[in-house]
Amino acid sequence: MHQIVAITGHGSLAEVARYTRAAEPVELARSAMSRLRRNAKPVFESVKPAEKLAEDSDF
Repeated sequence: MHQIVAITGHGSLAEVARYTRAAEPVELARSAMSRLRRNAKPVFESVKPAEKLAEDSDF
């Protein structure tokens, strides 16, 4: 926040805090979703092909 004050010229940290409070949840959500995408396995990797299902079947 001190860097924001230095750049924007806001009069106090409280003033900057008012603006960053609204922005931080958005950035946190974006960051979290980015991490989920990087670590998620594609859905198709967890789905067995029909041939494999037929091999595993008791029918």
